[in-house]
Amino acid sequence: MGGDRSGKKPDYRRWKDNEGYCLAGNAYRRRKNATGWQSTIFISRSPKRRRAVCPMDKALTVFPYRQDARGLLFPIVPLRFHIGKTIIDSGALIDSGATVSIFKEDVAISLGLEIEKGKEIWLGGVGGHIKGYLHELKVEVAGKKFVCPIVFSREYLVSFNLLGRQEFFNRFKIVFEEEKNRLRLE
Repeated sequence: MGGDRSGKKPDYRRWKDNEGYCLAGNAYRRRKNATGWQSTIFISRSPKRRRAVCPMDKALTVFPYRQDARGLLFPIVPLRFHIGKTIIDSGALIDSGATVSIFKEDVAISLGLEIEKGKEIWLGGVGGHIKGYLHELKVEVAGKKFVCPIVFSREYLVSFNLLGRQEFFNRFKIVFEEEKNRLRLE
């Protein structure tokens, strides 16, 4: 995938897995094709798939698990926030154990949101209780745009933003393919 062992540089303009799915990470860039038309491409940040691209006009539905600093793999999907004319790209761990989606303060700052303008809410879990603020935001995941309730918290200090069940799970059939270390959204 991506090249042979002959020492030649692999061709990263297109990369597909053995089933023909387009796989990627969570960075977007603009580029011009041969006709001068600009398209958005999706660039993988995985060391094995660095610079692999896929046109965003074809919705990505298969996402390889992403590796954390300790080398553990997690089902993280890229998503895009739409606030007015502002578009911010992010990513989140799919968490079937979480009722609501929760994001760290830095995402709210990137979006230009005042966290405290949302509805105050207390969240409880294994680690205790934290205070957050609920906002209704337009998000795009795998080519689908919808309004999703998202809690932002200054007290949320774990590694990943979380996409919980509320609203997100109603939009997709979610398939965790653990043996292939990937997630499918249908």
